[in-house]
Amino acid sequence: MAPKVRVGVEYEIFYGLSKALNVGRHIKVRKGWNPRYVGTIINLNAEKKFGFIRGGDKQAEYYFKFSEFQSERRLLRVSQKVSFEVEIKYGKPRAREPLIYR
Repeated sequence: MAPKVRVGVEYEIFYGLSKALNVGRHIKVRKGWNPRYVGTIINLNAEKKFGFIRGGDKQAEYYFKFSEFQSERRLLRVSQKVSFEVEIKYGKPRAREPLIYR
């Protein structure tokens, strides 16, 4: 292979390809953008201050804590629409940065 390479341009090698080619230097892997999903609060436990949201692509259930809602804690109720990001914590999906959907 003899690809044409421009001078003064910064190139990025795909992570899997860099391992296969063994380029010999550390490759920076950028953290991806997390999409926001819309879901519905299906369960609230006010005593223990947590709840569950059903939503996302697969209509799965996601755990969340009341403390993640900044100033909107008093407005939480079952069947309310919220938007959230998904993260994996302790091997299970969890709603991160939930916001009341308006």
